[in-house]
Order: sequence, then structure tokens, then C-alpha cells
Amino acid sequence: MRILPRQFHLRLSAVLWLLIALFAAMQILVLLYVFYRTSDDWEQRLQWDLAHHIAQELHPHLGPAPDIVRIKEILFRATLHNPKLQPYIIDRRGHIILSLISPRFIREHGIPVDGIEDFLQIKPSRSFPLYHADPQYPEAGRNRIFSAAKIHFAGKPAYLYIVLNSQRAENFLNGVKDYYLYMTSLWSSIIMTLAVGLIGSLLLYFATTRFRHIGTVVEKISAGELSERVPVRGADEIAQLAAGVNKMADEISRNIEQLKEKDRLRRELIANVSHDLSSPASAIISYLELLREDESALSTAKRREYLETAFASAKSLSGLIRDLFELAKIEAREKVPSIEPFPAIDVVTEEVLPRLFPLAKEHRVELRAEYPETLPLAAGDETLIARVLVNLTENAIRYSGAGSQVTISLQEAPDGIAIEVRDTGQGIAEEDLNRIFEPFYRGRSSAGRALPGTGLGLAIVKRIIEAHGQNLTVASKPGAGTSFRFSLPIYQPPSPAAHSRA
Repeated sequence: MRILPRQFHLRLSAVLWLLIALFAAMQILVLLYVFYRTSDDWEQRLQWDLAHHIAQELHPHLGPAPDIVRIKEILFRATLHNPKLQPYIIDRRGHIILSLISPRFIREHGIPVDGIEDFLQIKPSRSFPLYHADPQYPEAGRNRIFSAAKIHFAGKPAYLYIVLNSQRAENFLNGVKDYYLYMTSLWSSIIMTLAVGLIGSLLLYFATTRFRHIGTVVEKISAGELSERVPVRGADEIAQLAAGVNKMADEISRNIEQLKEKDRLRRELIANVSHDLSSPASAIISYLELLREDESALSTAKRREYLETAFASAKSLSGLIRDLFELAKIEAREKVPSIEPFPAIDVVTEEVLPRLFPLAKEHRVELRAEYPETLPLAAGDETLIARVLVNLTENAIRYSGAGSQVTISLQEAPDGIAIEVRDTGQGIAEEDLNRIFEPFYRGRSSAGRALPGTGLGLAIVKRIIEAHGQNLTVASKPGAGTSFRFSLPIYQPPSPAAHSRA
């Protein structure tokens, strides 16, 4: 069952009202306690010498033969002036000798005299209020404030003991006093509670405006309005919360854009794969159909031409499938580089150059390598790095154009061994430069036609270099050539201490 409202500022207001009500109740209790305590204090201070003055008036009538009638008359007159008074004459042992009340209404006929002696020894500016017994109502639950004086009654030492607020008078007066006191306290508490509650509720309402605004923006963002943002004002906790919400919205927008881009690339990848697989497959089927149906009508040269074309299409299809599998394995991290020391110069001179010299000759491109006499061993997967260099160099040979120069450069650098493949060809257009590492992306030639190839070579190269924990960078200027560059760390042999620990 819901007790508090849903709105945050209303819940805070409800808690505030509850706290104010508890505070008002505690205030009433404290006020009543302080009132009664202070009332007793000041009443006793004002009348602390009352018994002394009455004793002086009684003195002529307290001789060896006390005038009881006159004594009672004086005491009675004092009670007429103040009905709350209840006087007694007590001997030094605390027994009541004389009282205005009939003995049958007095329930306690003995009063301890220690409290009376304490009263007589103090000054009026200290230790008040003092309480002592009420002989008429000893079971009332508490003692009473009093005044006392020493006298001689019938020639013997005694005390004039006056209860200043007797229970009987207090029962009557307190009824009236309590009514007005309670009503005054109640109404003042109600007015204060309403005033403070209303002002506090208004302050809370305005103080939580920024929270409500944040909540509204969050609801809009959750509904898909990702352009909504919370204004950030100041540097307090609410401003930090608003900045956090904005940061979260930016991250959500960025993630959604990335998902959209990935979905676009996925659909483009499927379309490209379908097209690039179907084209050579269709060519193979078409030429085989011609060979099967018109075999008798075809010359030996024509049949050979068809077979060569079908073989080339099959070879292209096989290469595409191989590249797809290799790219998939690298992206799925099934193909993890085996990091070992290897001589980078030997990879270039013994694997890359001999393999690509015929292709360079065919395209009338000068293929060369630059490297120092000695070079430290590189740390990496020799087979994968060779694949990278072959792909980069082959692309440079195929697309740089006749008469250009392709150079493989090796040199030691602060970050390891710097490897660069550069050409002096036609370069890469600026609009293509940021997309050349996307799978199946093929730039345009100067005539506007799509360049040949599968569009997977550079994507595979980039992922191999990233799998080594390095970056592949490209720099190109149309008409001035292109340069691909990456680094490999220098191999560091394990220290003798490591061997001994092993």
C-alpha cells in the first residue's frame, strides 16, 4: 500500500510536515514542563518569606497559653487572600499541632523536618524551587513548594509550615490555567506548523524544480528524443547530476549511431559478398554451359579460352572465399599472432621481393627495398607480417601505374622497427582515404570506375597490425603517391634472472 505520493517534492513535503508536527508536539510538552517548573520557581521566590511575616503577626498569640482562636483567625485571613495556601504549625519532631483543616481530612500527621531546615538555611536566590510534603494529599504523586519559619508555640520550639499551592486549590486553578495554556500552545503550534509547512513546501517545490526538469528530460530520452539535454547551471550536486545525464545521453546517441553504422556496414557487407561471390560463380557456370552445349562447334582455341576464363573466375572466387575466412578468423580472434623474434630484412628480401618481382615487371613498376646493414630482430608473427607486406606491396604495384616506383623501407626508430611501403603512383582520393580499410570498399580510378580486387586486402592488413597491438597509418596525396606505415617492437630476450626463476 502506497503511503507517500509519487512526486519527489510532495514526498519531501510530507516528510517535512511530519517532522514539523513532531517538533510542535515536543515543543508543547517542553513548554508545559518549563511553564510548571518556572511557575513553581517564581512563586516560591516571591513568597519565600511569607511564613516569616505571618509568624511575626502570630507572635503575640503564641505564648505559654496560645490563643488558638486568634491564631486560626490570622491563618484563615491569609488563606482568604490566597486560597492556594494551606498553613500548619508543626513541632520540632514534625507532628502537626494546629491546622485549619479537620484532623480527619489530614492523611499524613507527620512531616520530615529535614526539608524545612534546608529551606531555612538557603538564600532566596539559590536552589529554588524546593519541594516538601503535603499532609492533606500525600498520595498526589509529588511534593509541593512551601514557605517555613521558626516559631515558639506554648513555649516550645515549632515551625510555621505553609504549603504554597495545595492540591485542592491546584486542582481547581490548574483546570482553568491548563485550558488556556493548552489552547494557547495548541493554536500557536498549529499556526506555526501551517506557516512553516507551507513555506517549507514552497521552498521544496522550487528547490526540486531542477530535479523535475532532469526527470522530464530523462523521460524524453527514454522515449527516443536523443537530442534533449539538461541545462547545467552552477557546480553543485544537481549540476553534476545534470552533466551526468547529458553525458549518458551523448553516450547513448553515440552507441546508437555506431549500431546504425554497423548495421549499414553489415548490410553493405552482405550485398558486396553476394555480388562478389555471384559474379565469378556466374562466369564459371556460363562458360561451362557453353563448353557443354557447343563442344562440337567450338575450336580448340575457343575451348581453351573458355576454360582459361572459367579457371580465372574460379581462382578469383577461391581467393575471395579465402580472404573472407581469414578476415572472419582475425575479427573473431581465432587467429592470434604468435609473437616470436624474426629478421624483418630476411622477410622482405627472401619472401616478399622474389614473390612480387614478376608482378612488378608485368606492370612495368620498379620494385625496390631500403634497409640498413644490420637491424635488430623484430617481435611478431613472421607469417602474418609477411602477408601484410605482400598485400601492401601488391596493391601498390597494381594501382600505382606503369613507370612508378614501389619501395619497402625498414629502419630502426624510437618506437621499434619502422616499416613503410610507399609508391610514387596516382595516390588515393581524399574521399576514399578514410574508407579504404572497410571490408569490400574499393576506391575509384581517375576515370571514375571501381578499382578491381575484392576490397578485403587492406581490411585484413589493418586487423593483423591491430592484433599485434600496433597502428597502421596511411598518407597519400593525389598525383604524388601513397605511403603505408607501421611499427613492430624490437625483440627483447629474457634476462638471465628470469631464466633462473623459471
